Amino acid sequence: MTKTFTAYAAPMMWGPWTTIQSHGGSIAFAISYSAIGDTLVMGKVKYFKAKDTQVEEEFRDETTIRTGDVWANVEVCFKGVPLGSTVNGEIG
Repeated sequence: MTKTFTAYAAPMMWGPWTTIQSHGGSIAFAISYSAIGDTLVMGKVKYFKAKDTQVEEEFRDETTIRTGDVWANVEVCFKGVPLGSTVNGEIG
């Protein structure tokens, strides 16, 4: 099931982390986003790739991740270049 989220891309720096999904077990998630406006927005996702191994991975527009077999959250943050922007996204 696809879930939508809204976040903020700060200008020229990473904005706040936003929890977009909670999960239990090893699950693949497709994450995509788009900026409101014409600024370039970079994304970063934080999740547990394995037990005791939390990773942060940068991406642009979309990515697919596979979580470890854990109970945890998937979080994202965004950076606008050169301007800030609201970001609309989906995870599914």
